Amino acid sequence: MQNWFMRMAYKFANFMRGRRGNDEFGNFIIGVSIVLMFISFFNLQILWYIALALLVYWLFRMFSKNIPMRARENEVYLKLTANIRSWFNLQRKRWRGRKTTKYFKCKKCGSVYSLPKGKGKLKAKCPSCGEQAIHRT
Repeated sequence: MQNWFMRMAYKFANFMRGRRGNDEFGNFIIGVSIVLMFISFFNLQILWYIALALLVYWLFRMFSKNIPMRARENEVYLKLTANIRSWFNLQRKRWRGRKTTKYFKCKKCGSVYSLPKGKGKLKAKCPSCGEQAIHRT
């Protein structure tokens, strides 16, 4: 039985050779289709068909051998969602460091930088624009 699984894994790896596989845009498509399928349970049949179409498109992208085109699609998706993803990454970073770090927004350029908590008043320099400010941590 183990030999059969090894053969199937080898065959699948051989099949996927030269194909794109899954990427960030594919993950987004899967997430949207799952949400649409869930919403379609409330007697909205059209959303079920849209979700199925998205799943077919995801499979097409995943098994496509046109790697440059799929890479461009993924790059466009990443450019369009860069601000949203960076905001969520900042929130995740703030949550993880909430006990040891305090975050401040630069008044000049708007970038966010951090200082250690519990150190009193600190003179900080913005890493982006060099603006200096005094913060209580």
